[in-house]
Amino acid sequence: MKKRLATLGLLLAFGFTHKTMAQTGKQWSLKECVDYAFQHNVSIKTQQNAVQTNKNNQFQSKMNLLPGASASASQSYSGGGRSVDPFTNTIVVDQTFRSNNFSVGANWALFRGFQNINALSQSALTTKASEFDVETQKNTISLNVVSAYVNMLAGYEQVTVAEEQLKLTQAQVERTQKLVNAGASAEVNLLNLKAQLATDELNLITAQTSLDLARLQIQQLMQKPVEQNFEIDRPQLNVPNSASLAENPQQIYQTAEKALPQVKAAETRIQSANQNIRITKGGFSPTLDMQFGYFTNYSGLATKFAISGAEERLSQYYYRDANNGVVPVYQVAPIGRSEKIGFNSQFRDNLRQSLSFSLNVPIFSNWQNHTNLSNAKIQRYNAELNAQTTKNTLRQEVEQAWLDARTASKRYESTQKQVQSLKEALRANEQRLNVGAINSVDYTQSKTNLARAESDLVRAKYDLVLRIKLLDFYLGKGLDLN
Repeated sequence: MKKRLATLGLLLAFGFTHKTMAQTGKQWSLKECVDYAFQHNVSIKTQQNAVQTNKNNQFQSKMNLLPGASASASQSYSGGGRSVDPFTNTIVVDQTFRSNNFSVGANWALFRGFQNINALSQSALTTKASEFDVETQKNTISLNVVSAYVNMLAGYEQVTVAEEQLKLTQAQVERTQKLVNAGASAEVNLLNLKAQLATDELNLITAQTSLDLARLQIQQLMQKPVEQNFEIDRPQLNVPNSASLAENPQQIYQTAEKALPQVKAAETRIQSANQNIRITKGGFSPTLDMQFGYFTNYSGLATKFAISGAEERLSQYYYRDANNGVVPVYQVAPIGRSEKIGFNSQFRDNLRQSLSFSLNVPIFSNWQNHTNLSNAKIQRYNAELNAQTTKNTLRQEVEQAWLDARTASKRYESTQKQVQSLKEALRANEQRLNVGAINSVDYTQSKTNLARAESDLVRAKYDLVLRIKLLDFYLGKGLDLN
């Protein structure tokens, strides 16, 4: 008996310590749990990276509408044999020289069958769909965290119920012990109550284990290192108004279809597939491009004649005077020397520019454009099928949630009545046991029935809470427990 009391004392002390820890330590609210899960969940981060990648692609699609520009520079050395002087385009023999070429050019696709504009629209839709994917992932995590949070609240209440049952049994054991000592009750009654006490102790341990499992589950969902002293805020949670049950499943589905991001993502991808078809059709259209360039060059062979003066020189020409005499003709010839033309002068003097347009008309592309268009239409059909699958899945989930909520509501009402009846039966049997009108077996069975019913009531209560909140979520009312 002393050992039994010691065990009971430890269990009750554990329960007291557990409550004290919950009251004095950090208590996580539902919002804090969900926010923490959002910040640390790898799947959300992966989806967010996909959004950023699509935003980068969208920015690139914008830039593709602008002209492209490039610059180039080259330097070469030539020597030995026959070479072409890039300055005069003449043949030179056995001369070593350096040459440079410089250019700046721009190319602008003036028309490509509106492919670039449609690609920009498609990239924007792809980004939007990926953002909806992030919201879908967050909703999934929120639902899981809320479910685990409610399970932990139920675990707290299951522990409380088990502790109360243990206290009641212990009080009855002490009362029966006195009756046995006084010879007013058979010892078998005391033994049966002690067996029930052991069962209640085991039930308390089971309830505490279930609470620990719920604590483990919610921390794992939050991607949080597991802590044994992790506690959650325990709001006064009443069974919510089941007004959602009054809604027709089809009405709930219609509301959810317009609001939930997974449906929006699927419909956005249909729009993206339509844009892809427009892009593919652009391959049948002529294309018009414009090119503009600036060029210059330098040659180490380039020279110029520098004049330093002039002199009279006898030319090959002559004329006859009036006496038929030969008179030679002199001409003024410049005097100077050949000089290399400097780099800066050549760079400036050799500047030239060009502007050109090119038109390309596709006549036969080995049926590639037709194949691309056919594949694009198949992709759109697949997007439509995926959207229909998403809607079908959502409709089935709503119908199942509505049925589960109705069942949970009926179970909760029935269990409430059962608990009330069993409480009255236990109260009557306890009085009859105290006066010896029934034996302890009957009393124990009555108490066991009540304990089982109260445990069922806790489960029914929180199951109903969760089912109603899920319907509220489909109706766009959020996932808070207030």
